[in-house]
Amino acid sequence: MPRAKKRSIAEARSDARKPAEIFTDYQESGSYLHDKLHSELEEFFREHESEESLFANYFQGPFLCLLKGAYASPFVKKTIALVVSFLEKRLEEEDANTDRDCTTPFLADFFAFMWKVQGLPDKNFRYNACKILAELMDAMAKKDISMDEDICDKISYVMISERIIDKVVDIRVLAASILQWLQDPTNPGCKAIKTLMYHLEKDPSVEVRKAIISVIRVTPVTLPAIYKRTRDVNEAVRALAFKLIADKRRMNALSYSMREKIIMSGLKDSSATVRTVAETYLLPKWLGQMQGNLVEFVKNLDVNFKPSVPRGALPFLMKDKSADELIAFMEIPEGEKYVPPDQLTPHLALYWSCLAKYFQEKEETEALEKILGSLSEYVHYINCFYKQEIPKDKDLVGNEQKEDKVIRISTLVFLFDLFSFYDMSDEVGRASMADIMLDILRSEDHQPDRRLLSKITSQLSVGIPDPYSRVDTVLSLLEDLYNPYLQPVVEVVKTMSDEERRTITVAIARLKMKSCTLHIAKEKAIDEEKFAEAQQIKTEIDAIKAQIKEKEEELNGPVVMDTQDQDAEREETKDPHVQYKCLVILCELLKNKEVFQMSLSFADIMERFVRKCIAIDQEHIMVNALEALGLYCMQSHSIAQKHLPMFYVLLINDIRPYESVRVKCLQCIVSLLVCHGREKLSITEEDWKVEETVSNIGGGSSQNQHGYLMSVISNMDNQNDQVKRQAVVGACQLLLAERVKSAQLLAKTILLWFLPATQSDGRLIKMMGQFFTLYAADKIDAPQLLAEALFIGLKEILTCSHSSELQELDPVKDIGFFILELTKKGTNKYSDENLHDKIAMRLLELLEFEDSEVSQGVYLRLLVNLAISYENNALRETLLETARRIKRNNLANSKNKDLLKFMLNLSGGNKDAKDSENISSTPMTAVERRTLIPDRENMITPIRSKDISDDEDSDNESISTPLLNRHLRI
Repeated sequence: MPRAKKRSIAEARSDARKPAEIFTDYQESGSYLHDKLHSELEEFFREHESEESLFANYFQGPFLCLLKGAYASPFVKKTIALVVSFLEKRLEEEDANTDRDCTTPFLADFFAFMWKVQGLPDKNFRYNACKILAELMDAMAKKDISMDEDICDKISYVMISERIIDKVVDIRVLAASILQWLQDPTNPGCKAIKTLMYHLEKDPSVEVRKAIISVIRVTPVTLPAIYKRTRDVNEAVRALAFKLIADKRRMNALSYSMREKIIMSGLKDSSATVRTVAETYLLPKWLGQMQGNLVEFVKNLDVNFKPSVPRGALPFLMKDKSADELIAFMEIPEGEKYVPPDQLTPHLALYWSCLAKYFQEKEETEALEKILGSLSEYVHYINCFYKQEIPKDKDLVGNEQKEDKVIRISTLVFLFDLFSFYDMSDEVGRASMADIMLDILRSEDHQPDRRLLSKITSQLSVGIPDPYSRVDTVLSLLEDLYNPYLQPVVEVVKTMSDEERRTITVAIARLKMKSCTLHIAKEKAIDEEKFAEAQQIKTEIDAIKAQIKEKEEELNGPVVMDTQDQDAEREETKDPHVQYKCLVILCELLKNKEVFQMSLSFADIMERFVRKCIAIDQEHIMVNALEALGLYCMQSHSIAQKHLPMFYVLLINDIRPYESVRVKCLQCIVSLLVCHGREKLSITEEDWKVEETVSNIGGGSSQNQHGYLMSVISNMDNQNDQVKRQAVVGACQLLLAERVKSAQLLAKTILLWFLPATQSDGRLIKMMGQFFTLYAADKIDAPQLLAEALFIGLKEILTCSHSSELQELDPVKDIGFFILELTKKGTNKYSDENLHDKIAMRLLELLEFEDSEVSQGVYLRLLVNLAISYENNALRETLLETARRIKRNNLANSKNKDLLKFMLNLSGGNKDAKDSENISSTPMTAVERRTLIPDRENMITPIRSKDISDDEDSDNESISTPLLNRHLRI
């Protein structure tokens, strides 16, 4: 900054010094003289306050010199502090003067000067002007000083229309800082809030997004935009978003779905830093709003339909509490072992289950036994809860009755989870557990719940550990459900003889003798402080007591026997609820690995029941029947070979109007192809051809569905999102399992990933991104196939019709740079070959015989971005000779800058990084468009606003993020 003639600060003067001199001395003086210089500036202002052009005569020149200084200079920063302090005093005086209706001439001239400076091309002027405004408004806010409304409107206009879209990142940060004081949360149309929300999503600079996150007000309007930042590409922005939500928003002020999304996004974040913020800041903050009560925390989450959220959050909240504190939250009445059944809620049952798992992982044996008790006692407790009468309220109808049922079922599901933590050495308790499970499965429920049926069937592996016995028991139960006897079961009361009574009495006496002996042994163990042994003896005593009780009931009561003639007639049920129930149980049973090879046991029920259910014209029954048959086919390739044609026919023919049936058929076909392979399923090569995979892209399902493979591929263009997603997932599975090795299929998958029509499906985008990364790194043939897919994809984009969706793709920035990134040396763990060398040769060959200038431009852009092995002299000479021949023969390319750059790189032997585009940081048009998808699973990537000014004298900061990492964060 130009300085006035240097004068001694210490010498006294009778005349008041001008602002230029004061500013100069303020820069060079120590802090001990700042107050004196500030007083001199105030004195000068008081003496000349009445002058009409005070600002123009004395302040405008020094301000201009100040604003022109480099904004990183410490001298400039010191002087700005003086200016802000001086202006704050003027504004405070104006605010205190209630008699004045308009702004003072000095302040009016100052702000008019600031508006002119904002339009200057020099970035220092713009930055320093914004810096003064930002610090001034911050100081005014601290002292609650108001500003003229017209000035506020002008500041808002300049910041919104000019500075927030400035090319210099630091200026945009200051603009966001200024706009924070202009927000009006009570006004739904507040321009400052809308501007901050827009740039929070679209500004490419991490610093700007961090600045906006730090200043934006949290309201119902801004909350969705803030939540999107929890999926930002930068971990610092994500961490700030979680902290802002934790600080500014109460948990119970959010909807259930929003709470769950925020918690799961934080706990599943790919960055350890962000996960730590969620675990140690967000969750404890929300728990503090519940007075530290973990059960109350669980009540504020939807445990009926999203139990995974509290299951994921509770372990982190339990760390800082002792075992006794955790047990106390259950509020078990004194003298009771468990919470009374009539007081048990789903929230408490889920907390109980999570607490048992936590104690087991921490090896808190005593605490675990304290909340579980013995298996026999717990089975009796569940039986009491299941059989307790539900109070019938006549006022409850419709949805309220359904809600009561959902609550009851959820509680039972969480209670059955606890069986996993018990010691199954208690044979009596385990038998009782199996009995109650089978009773529930057998019960006549007119609206069976899939969650409960699946949970009980999976837990039967604990109650009936032998897989053969378990399969026989369940299949017998299913036979009685879907094919019951026509005549009801007859109950016969059997009279007990004297000999039988004597036998039971003797057995009871022996059990009592054994119980007394064990009591003595237990007391002895306690006296010798062998507590583990005493506990084991106690368990045996409890089992004996249960046996005694059972024998006494048998002795005192009549023996009731169920008799049924095995030759009696049966009739297959037509009740859709029973059919659905049987299919759900069967599917869950078939998922167990222990019964995977027992195909003979299921053959009968598949033929007599499942295949018949597929023909029933009810969507949920058809889907579950197809799933059961698909799981059965996984057991053997011969079984799959028999039933695979049926899945194929249902897929290609519109026999049923249900899209979910087509989705399930696709899933089953792909699973069988991946599991068994083409050879074992005896599929001919004719049925395995990949035809017309790319040419029809974006045009709906192809009519050519001949063959199992084409039936999957053709549905990748299906108009239904669910069918399309399953077909794409299936194609990725086949490629990843190496059941199919097709460059055409790979090219089609890549083009689909970039198509605008695919961007609305965030789950599909994320899955495909993960597939490409894994496929390129782990499959030995991936580099060659990807290279071939590059040229197939380029050809399709360059030759597509004007009405094709492919017209919206950039062949270089989309598929070109993407595949070059996947094929660069070192990406594939099985190959050290530099595939870019072969791609370069192929591109030059295409370029030599290409007439289209558009295609030539695409090939040349890709050439200069290849990571060629420049150390290979023979290769360089070959490529250079070919390039020279192209330059000689093609006048259109003779002066092409990309061709000249490529030749220069080859002749120099090293690629100059400064002269070439960086693939990994080049923005990708189609991919950037997916950043606007409001899907929870899809990560948001901000893009640069098209309105950002092109100031040549300004710094341009762009996000340098690896290409794949921008889309594949899990």
